Amino acid sequence: MNNKFFSFFREGSLNFWRNFPRIALYNLLLILIGLAFLIAGTIFAAILLLARESNIFSLMQRFSAPLRILQGFLLPLLLAGYQYLFVQLLRKESSSFKTIFAGFRHFWSVVLTNYFAQAIIYAGIFLFLLPLLMITLISQAGEIPSILNFIFFEPYSPDWPLKDVFPAAHVFLILILLTLLFAGIYWGFKLLFTELAAVDRKLNPADAIYYAVNISRGNIFKIFLNQLPILIITLSIILIPLFTLNKHIASLTALIWVFLFLFVLTPWSNSIIAAAYVSLSDEFDENLSEEYLERFTVKTNSRNEDDNKDNDNEDNNENENENEDKNEKE
Repeated sequence: MNNKFFSFFREGSLNFWRNFPRIALYNLLLILIGLAFLIAGTIFAAILLLARESNIFSLMQRFSAPLRILQGFLLPLLLAGYQYLFVQLLRKESSSFKTIFAGFRHFWSVVLTNYFAQAIIYAGIFLFLLPLLMITLISQAGEIPSILNFIFFEPYSPDWPLKDVFPAAHVFLILILLTLLFAGIYWGFKLLFTELAAVDRKLNPADAIYYAVNISRGNIFKIFLNQLPILIITLSIILIPLFTLNKHIASLTALIWVFLFLFVLTPWSNSIIAAAYVSLSDEFDENLSEEYLERFTVKTNSRNEDDNKDNDNEDNNENENENEDKNEKE
């Protein structure tokens, strides 16, 4: 293994295992908070059910829509704060359990950054697929009427004459899947640091996306390979129950998988992401032109500015007192 090429994996792994007890405690607290919200939501739904005496399925359907919207807001915020915790651990800065919720201090910046990044990812994947779709449509131009007839006039036909309607369908589907896999990896890792940059650098969505794209430029394959061991371990654990006929062993394996996912694989992966971010951002900042230096430098908040002003006033007062003492002695 090339130590330089897998430096993110090595540094992130050391950071994770060095802080494992602390991270495990934080994860346990997050799980307990999540369970508390789940129980509170269940009780709230039960109260609504008793009050309205409505059908449980219709109530769950109405109640799940706002939960999905809330989930879309909460997950990017928590993930950005969770990765920021590992960034602070790598930089040996002060951090605590509250650091995980740092994304909420930059709510709209993180949420909008996530929204625009997802839009760019979907658009980028479509651009990868567009040439393949055009080539396929041109090569199968004679079969387009049959395909349209099947789609619009026989939507409930159980048997689609796949070979008769679309002779190259199997090859087409394989190419689509491979293209989706490649494009998803490319754009996903290209914009991997967007929300983290919004929190760490206190950037607006446009600057956060610009910063994340630039620090990952030329390093997408390296970032992916450093995450690959975690992906292989995860897939291996998921596939184990498929080869187990014993239900008790399969259930035990599922419990072990949940434990590993919550307390090992998830923080380990995010620690590697944080290590890649810190290394690439430091390298990018060193070569940053003066035009962008102030733009991507973390701005001091008003509290820090007030503290600096107070310190400057104290220094000035001390200097004045020293000068007065010297004059009196003379």
